[in-house]
Amino acid sequence: MLYDAKGQLIPEADPRPPRAGITALWEDGDHQHLSSAGRALTPEKVDGIMQAADSGDTPRMCALAEQIDDRSFAIGAALDTRRAAIEATPWRIEGADDSSRADDIAKSAQQMLSATRPENDLLTFQQMIKLELGSALLPGFAAPEIVWSAGGAEVLGFSSIPQKHFSFVGTRTPRLLTTDHPEGIELPPGKFVLHWHRAKGGSPVRGGLIRAAAWMRCFEGLGFKDLVRFVERYGMPFLVAGVDEQTWKSERSVLRSIVRNFGPDGGAVLSKNTELQLLQAAGNTGDVYFRLLEYLERAAEKLILGQTGTSSEGGWSNNGAQHMVRMDIRDSDCSQIAESVYARILVPWVRWNYGPEAPLPRMVYDIEEAKDAKAEAEVIKTLGDAGWEMEAEQIEANTGYRVTRRVTRRETPPQAPGSTLAAALQDNDRFRAQAAALADEDDATDIPDTIADAALPQARSAAAAMFAPLQDRLDAIAQIADPAEFARACAALSAELPALAGGDSPETLEAAIRQVVHASAATGISARLNELERKA
Repeated sequence: MLYDAKGQLIPEADPRPPRAGITALWEDGDHQHLSSAGRALTPEKVDGIMQAADSGDTPRMCALAEQIDDRSFAIGAALDTRRAAIEATPWRIEGADDSSRADDIAKSAQQMLSATRPENDLLTFQQMIKLELGSALLPGFAAPEIVWSAGGAEVLGFSSIPQKHFSFVGTRTPRLLTTDHPEGIELPPGKFVLHWHRAKGGSPVRGGLIRAAAWMRCFEGLGFKDLVRFVERYGMPFLVAGVDEQTWKSERSVLRSIVRNFGPDGGAVLSKNTELQLLQAAGNTGDVYFRLLEYLERAAEKLILGQTGTSSEGGWSNNGAQHMVRMDIRDSDCSQIAESVYARILVPWVRWNYGPEAPLPRMVYDIEEAKDAKAEAEVIKTLGDAGWEMEAEQIEANTGYRVTRRVTRRETPPQAPGSTLAAALQDNDRFRAQAAALADEDDATDIPDTIADAALPQARSAAAAMFAPLQDRLDAIAQIADPAEFARACAALSAELPALAGGDSPETLEAAIRQVVHASAATGISARLNELERKA
């Protein structure tokens, strides 16, 4: 086997299909001594584990990463969120070019990876990405086994292999520590999805986040232990029995049993000559421990999620796991995973089944920029206050909410009695004087209602007479059954519409309508004048 300058395995010119089924055999009991890697962490223990990992002895470091993920509240939750963000991002297999062959290969690869099923303790493709490749965040690498069918025709599933079963002693690529080969074996090509999480350059065993996470876990454990001790000391009542010397000698065991029967709150039996003094740090109410744990929680969120605003209540955006991970970090995770799938799965599968010259498909994540609906709404409101309007389609695209414009009824501002009538009749000299006279009457407040009551029947009668010819034509057209004849009749009616309404142009029709209004108003005015004369 040959390796390039970066320690990566150079594929063979004519690779042979791998062995079918699971080939890596391991048991958890093989590394039972690693179970204590995360227990009773101290700065000295963390430093020793990391120094051993720098020399290639990585099993203890990987076991520590596994236990931190399981036991740390803050780090475990942040890791779950980051893995969920990868899982929630849709993916597809894209052809190498626009040719029909490249498209057929891409569709076959998509179908093969999507068809993997969780059978016989195997992982599906999606599970492998989240649980196996996603677990590379702390140790910096992952290498689940690919379970091929005979001849490498398709992927049946993936077999999980914890990172603590690999070692980098004397090599820059991981060696698998198995039951039959405890010294480690090289990974055969095409059988493992060797995935690197490179947060920084240099040695591959230093690419993960384990070092910072290990120190956080160390201080978190110490702070939590001190907090529990503080609660035990100052948060629970303590029973003290003070007795004289004679009782101390004769009844000490009985008093001890009595104190114990009070429960787990704590207690002591002392002679009256015994003096105890409990010293306490000045001003310490236990808040210092809570502040330490809160600081470490925020630090873990910054380290793993890249931010603290979206992962805490009241943050920037709580629309899902994708929005809780900083976009550039999520994009980088997806890009690294897509590259590993391409190199470790797609390339060998295409070579075995389609030949060395076949176009190679790639895995592509459909990454969309996360939008903050609240911030977008603030922008829309600010533009609206400044007099600008946005189209409904643009608002829906920016916020994701379907919107419709609300129609508000505008109220006519109140006017003085008689002024509306005078304004409406200002183009008719015959009624101006009468309208002005009515507006000067003492009881002019009810003039508009009186005129409206009298004018409405007149307006209806005049409108009916004016539009009677039009109504007759519409009734006749409605009886036509032939579509072509119906269309011709409608076209003819459209041309004759002004004349049927009392004129041969829109201006004539407008004048006719104005005459109907004026005639109705005149009738109302006359009725009101007659009423006023009778009162006089």
